[in-house]
Amino acid sequence: MTKHHSLILAAGMLSILTACTAPFPPTLTTTPTAPATLIDCDEMTPVPNQGSILPAFTPSYSCELENVSNHIDFCMVHASSELSYPCSRTESIHEIVIGEGSHTLLIQRDYHVSAGCWTGITSDLRSLRVCDSRSGIATTLAKDALGDPILSPDGAWFAFVAAESGSDHLKPHIFRVRLDGTDLIQLDAQPFPLDQVVGVQILQWSEDGEWLEVSLWDGHEGSYHRYRIRPDGSGEFEILP
Repeated sequence: MTKHHSLILAAGMLSILTACTAPFPPTLTTTPTAPATLIDCDEMTPVPNQGSILPAFTPSYSCELENVSNHIDFCMVHASSELSYPCSRTESIHEIVIGEGSHTLLIQRDYHVSAGCWTGITSDLRSLRVCDSRSGIATTLAKDALGDPILSPDGAWFAFVAAESGSDHLKPHIFRVRLDGTDLIQLDAQPFPLDQVVGVQILQWSEDGEWLEVSLWDGHEGSYHRYRIRPDGSGEFEILP
């Protein structure tokens, strides 16, 4: 099996995504931008930050996916005689179904916000949740998922990395969950085999599905360490060559 960075889905996962999302087409809602004629920005105009500019979302049926975006231009920046651009804010939510059970949906939610005047900011946050289509009740599995969930060779499990809430990605952990969103387990139940781990990549599942190969980053430039861990929750790391 070709090794993949955790930000790249295996071909098997792509087929699962296509199959799972087909019955649940997203409803994209976009609010029109402001009129083309804009006032000039002051040189000290701050990055716009007025809270969410997205419309309120009220599902019309259980587990409806939220897919919405909005862009607003506030004023025009004249950086030079040759360069002018709008001071603006863009915000979006995109949800897809990546797995399902008899009455549950495993949903990946991507939130993006960017804004800029003379300077700019951008932020992306991915979360995973499971929603019961009978009751409409959704349970968040990971508030800060890092990269794409990686599908097991038998198509029954996802492995993914998620950070502790509020850790700014610097306290990552490895998880495993069924395609239907059940049986969530933290795989690094025991301490990492390094004094410090601030980054984790899932490289791949072994062909027999008995191991996950991972790369651990200790925070130093170029200092990556390859290990494998069993997906049964035992939490023991074995070093790879």
